[in-house]
Amino acid sequence: MSISIDKLDQKTQNSRVALFIDANSARDFQTILKAYEYAQNYGRIVYASLYAEEKDLALIGTMSSELSKKGIDIKVAIGPNEISIALDAMEFAYEKKADCIVICTRRESLVPVFKEIKKLDIKTILLTPMSIPAGLSDIADETHIL
Repeated sequence: MSISIDKLDQKTQNSRVALFIDANSARDFQTILKAYEYAQNYGRIVYASLYAEEKDLALIGTMSSELSKKGIDIKVAIGPNEISIALDAMEFAYEKKADCIVICTRRESLVPVFKEIKKLDIKTILLTPMSIPAGLSDIADETHIL
């Protein structure tokens, strides 16, 4: 589903969107691009990053230049990347750097992050490749399968 920018209402066009992509969930270039394109439906992307772990460096290396061209940063975590996603998403929420936070993941460990962001009255969007894990089904304002 793609919505052209002229069909978006004025409020949506002015919305600031932060996109956090879990490389453990979005394992291929096409899924990452779908997440980016889907996030654009919610406003202007002010931040987009792919979070990977050291074990994913070979996979990420093959697509890093293409991701960079799209404006998607790559962050490599020493340990589990969901910790970095959680910290960065909470920073964007608490500091009101975004009106909408989009997280592409299948990790149920991020449930507390969604709950906290929603308390701050910031729109939350969950994107998942394949299917939605049971623990994530009702946690975001909107949930979409890529």
